[in-house]
Amino acid sequence: MLAAGMLRRALAVDPQRPDVHEQLFRRTGRAPRGAAAEVEPAALAEAHPYDPWARLRAGRAERDAGRPEAAVEHWRWALFTADLDPVSAQAAFLELARRAEDARGMSQVPVHLFADESVRAHAGWRFRLRLALRAVSDALDPILSTALVPASIQGFDAEDAGAGLSELTAAFQRRGRPDPPRGMLVLLTERHAPARGRSRKLGEAQFLGRRLIARLEEDEILSRVLAHELLHLYGAVHLSERVDSLMNPTGGEWVIRAPNAAILKQTRKRRFGPGGLERNVLSFVDLDATIDAYLAVIRANLALRRAGIQEVLDDVSTPRARAQRLRTVAQLDPHLGDVCSFTARLLWRAQRGPEAVRLFDTAAALYGPRSPEGRAARAQADALLQQLRRSAPAPP
Repeated sequence: MLAAGMLRRALAVDPQRPDVHEQLFRRTGRAPRGAAAEVEPAALAEAHPYDPWARLRAGRAERDAGRPEAAVEHWRWALFTADLDPVSAQAAFLELARRAEDARGMSQVPVHLFADESVRAHAGWRFRLRLALRAVSDALDPILSTALVPASIQGFDAEDAGAGLSELTAAFQRRGRPDPPRGMLVLLTERHAPARGRSRKLGEAQFLGRRLIARLEEDEILSRVLAHELLHLYGAVHLSERVDSLMNPTGGEWVIRAPNAAILKQTRKRRFGPGGLERNVLSFVDLDATIDAYLAVIRANLALRRAGIQEVLDDVSTPRARAQRLRTVAQLDPHLGDVCSFTARLLWRAQRGPEAVRLFDTAAALYGPRSPEGRAARAQADALLQQLRRSAPAPP
């Protein structure tokens, strides 16, 4: 094993080496709490760089000495390894929120990271997950203004499961332990997607929920798939393949276009805990602004799909080629039914009953009328329509 000095020099050259972070952590570990009165805080943090408690104290010492930039650096490092000492990391976040100019108004979301065997096969896999979370948090900070911090890092066994995301998620759910009560649940795998079928998806997330699963490329740190799926937890919506955007699932861009930016402006303060949409989302959004943002996305998405279908129908190529392209263009966004159903709930809450009924009808069509989700949306539309009829004034 390399000496600590050599490990530090290696990280100075390439700070994205999880295996080197792991080796240095094993050599430095947790600062002895009894040494606090005898060792300068900066020296203690230097000797134990991954200990949030040591970093918290060093940041406060730098703050008191009039060196705010150095203080902020220590406090940010405390968040990087928050799972090792959540109490000290929370205190560091509060220091940042009070004193760091670019952190004022920032939210904090705990993230529980779960890795299957394919990820855990790499040296330093825990630090890889910490680095990946920090990278995506920094990338999305301009739009979310949220610190995503590791609350726990665990493994889950999926050895006998297939490579499909639904199979891996089912393996996670069979692990025999309850989900943490608060925070995001992020499942990560390096298993290659199956060659065919719907299981080829790279990621999947619960729309406005708290769980996602994403495939990482080998040795990947900054993951576009992880960022894309994470934004679904905040209610972001797929955009057409014709649009260069992070929310275009087939593209390579990191741009967040105006329609989703309007949604994320409303949902970025949401919570990730018990109580469903009512307690975690609806209590933190401006109702009318959120409705307007979602209706704009729904209209644009459906219009682009109709335009794509017409373009295929106007094509002069062979019928077989047209049919194949038509299936691709007409394929429904898997979240669009959820989007319409959620927006219908908002419309009903805003006392816009007829619009809510129509949008539940649209959701039922998007889900498919025979699917469980489609039948539920249809039943919701019927129930709301009955309520509207009962509350309508009697004719003179």
